[in-house]
Amino acid sequence: MKILLKEDDLDLMENTDSLNPQIFDIENEKMNMDVRKKFLRLANIFFERLDITDSILDVWLVGELANYNWSIYSDIKIRGVVNLSEIKNNKEIFDKIQKWSEEHDIVLMDFSVDLNLDDKKTKEYDGEGVYSIMYDRWLSNPIFLEQKYDTKSVGKYVMGFLKRMKDIIKNSQDANEKKASFEKMFDYANSLKNSKESDDKKTAFNYLRRNGIIKKAGNVKNNALDYEYSSEHNNADIAGKQKRLRMGSDWVKNKDFYSKDDDKKDDDGYTDGISYSIHGAVFPSLRKASESTGESKSTIQYRVKSKNPKYSDYKVIYDR
Repeated sequence: MKILLKEDDLDLMENTDSLNPQIFDIENEKMNMDVRKKFLRLANIFFERLDITDSILDVWLVGELANYNWSIYSDIKIRGVVNLSEIKNNKEIFDKIQKWSEEHDIVLMDFSVDLNLDDKKTKEYDGEGVYSIMYDRWLSNPIFLEQKYDTKSVGKYVMGFLKRMKDIIKNSQDANEKKASFEKMFDYANSLKNSKESDDKKTAFNYLRRNGIIKKAGNVKNNALDYEYSSEHNNADIAGKQKRLRMGSDWVKNKDFYSKDDDKKDDDGYTDGISYSIHGAVFPSLRKASESTGESKSTIQYRVKSKNPKYSDYKVIYDR
């Protein structure tokens, strides 16, 4: 397989020459009010989960999105500032931070959110932009940072995830083995997301998420396990399920990335109160049916309306 990072992706990973306009007012370089409120609300939820609200001295935005070198694969890095000497022996707090990272994949404005704590005396961001979200001001001005990740290394981690998914699809396994393999695949994705020593790994995870690969991998997993766990299949059902499994393999091979258009509501009245049954599998919307089967929306609509017997397993369900 060829590496998935394309030239236009590489361009988007280059340094920008201004702050992110979704987060900051470019003219006065102040954080947009609505964004600041969202950041503080999310940070407070995080601090409450850690039971550490009273120890928070400040809330910072740090990293690429607090500087001029952000890309679409950057993280929103929000840090609760504490006196680390007061909590460093409290193992429960750090266990809760780890659990939060493993259980949550929060996305704001299409950027992954990285929540954590930092010591008030940290030197990690010396010379870089640091914005106090709590006090709504720059503590140190934004700069142009050197790119911290290597494109070839990012590509290697992306391919590591895709290879795992392709191997699962190709290898014959029973349901329990397949489930365990999928869990290992997503554990690998989480290891990229939660990496503390490698910007390459985090960037690779953001690439997988931004391009819809994580989402499509979830669809492939669900379809594969649905097929394995189903106890009764007629010929049409088996053919349909197998097609969905092949769809996952073909997608990996052809690099058919998720389109943002998929997020749009379905047209032609096929959204509210209407589900679709295809080869016995029920989907809550036309978009979901299209995503899971790999068939276009227009094809599904045609087959639902068709009187051809071979499409008898394509049905529309009106919820009453």
